[in-house]
Amino acid sequence: KAVTTSEVYLDSELRHLYVSTALVSTLPATAGNYGSFYVSHASWRIIAAAECHTVAGSDGGAVTLTIEKLTTGVALDSGVAMLTGTWNLESTADTPVGLAPSATAADNRLIPGDRMALKDAGTLTSVAGLVVTAILVEEI
Repeated sequence: KAVTTSEVYLDSELRHLYVSTALVSTLPATAGNYGSFYVSHASWRIIAAAECHTVAGSDGGAVTLTIEKLTTGVALDSGVAMLTGTWNLESTADTPVGLAPSATAADNRLIPGDRMALKDAGTLTSVAGLVVTAILVEEI
C-alpha cells in the first residue's frame, strides 16, 4: 500500500485466498476432465501454486499441466498462462511441486468474471490422483 508518493510498505493484512481443485482416482488420465475451477468474484493476484499427483504419467512424450487465465468469452486452452512454467505430470508421485506467478503482471491478475482453468498438454496415460492449489492475494 502506498503511504506517500515516496514510501510504500507491504501490508501483511491483505486477504489471501486458497483455491484448490482435485481430480480423484483415474480422472486425470482423461483430457476432457480438465477445465475451469474458479470464477473470480473480486480482483486477485496469483502469488504461488502447487501440484501433486499420486500416480505419474507413463507416456513417452512430455505430459504437462499449468493454470491458465480465461477472460470473459475466452474458451478453454485459449487463455494465458498464469505461472512461470508447467508441472511435469511424469515427475515423482506424491511429491508436491510449486510454481511462481508469471513475470507478466497482466497474466497473473484476475478481475471479476475471469476464470482459472487447468490446461493439460500431452498424452495423460496413467496420471492419477491430481490436486492443484493456487494462492491468491487481494489486488489493491
